[in-house]
Amino acid sequence: MSLQLDFGSENTAPVHPAFVEALTEANVGFATNFEAEEWTAGAIRRLREFFEHDRLEAFTVTTGTAANAIALGAMVPPYGTILCHWDAHIETDECGAPEMFSFGARQVPLAGEHGRLSPDALAKHLSHARIGVVHSLQPAALSLTNLTEAGTAYTPDQIAALTAIARRYALGVHLDGARFANAAASVAATPAELSWKAGVDVLTLGTTKSGSFGVETIVSFNDRYNVGLAYLRKRSGHFSPKTRFLGAQLQAYMDDDRWLKNARHANAMALRLSRGLTALAGVTLVHPVEGNEVFVQMPDAMVERLVQRDCKFQRDWRPEPRHHRFVCSWATTEAQVAELIAVAQAASVSA
Repeated sequence: MSLQLDFGSENTAPVHPAFVEALTEANVGFATNFEAEEWTAGAIRRLREFFEHDRLEAFTVTTGTAANAIALGAMVPPYGTILCHWDAHIETDECGAPEMFSFGARQVPLAGEHGRLSPDALAKHLSHARIGVVHSLQPAALSLTNLTEAGTAYTPDQIAALTAIARRYALGVHLDGARFANAAASVAATPAELSWKAGVDVLTLGTTKSGSFGVETIVSFNDRYNVGLAYLRKRSGHFSPKTRFLGAQLQAYMDDDRWLKNARHANAMALRLSRGLTALAGVTLVHPVEGNEVFVQMPDAMVERLVQRDCKFQRDWRPEPRHHRFVCSWATTEAQVAELIAVAQAASVSA
């Protein structure tokens, strides 16, 4: 039986056994619902240690889109704007959910190389915004993504430079952390250094891409937003009744540094893959590999050979320049990476 070569997304990978075990252990007997149970309380205590912040609050949901939309909905009024990179997930892949949850706030995409928002672009936009003019929408939040949609990682200093600009204009700062663990592993920073210490108010912490069944957590470092987060989560139907199963997964994410170990492995597999592919004629990187994603241009014959082998990847990820995305996960093996490279190499040799 041939190896499965699935590099389409972390979401296609199996659930890590530690999360299965955590859910099995939580699935014993009866427990109070709606977060009035020990698993959620324990998870919040652990998060406060994890982020070195004893006043943070956390709100679990089951999808990243819900987490981002509820977070930004609580941060931005209907007459506000959300400033983000043009390739941010909230801009390209969430069907306007933050705009809906904020009851009309507009997302404003800005420029920046390799997925990272340009401080100059942010500063220029804000300097030209008609702040305080009733005829104009008002900038209300900056939303960053780490890892970015280009697979690159912000360092704490890069985040701090952007949040300092946002602060000058009294904007709140949201961070989409669907791949937060991969970013932390890449830049060797602590969770605190990549979040509130760098000026982030609200973080959406993803664990699904780290191997869980599915729990995304809105982590608030600023109590200004807590009431809105609580009520908007409930009103939108994202307050899960059996929260013990979300809390149990969240604790498993932090247990034994699983978040970091899984991220380091996925990042290492992506680096191995990128080195193997770029050694072949006609293959070039579109973005630096700083996490668990590889974005490459490659000859059509190579793409077709991979498709024939039933290799799963995001073909034609972006049209300009036309390129493809390969994603590694906690479950990606060295053997799978080696076989993908071998298939691509065979196409290169026969060309």
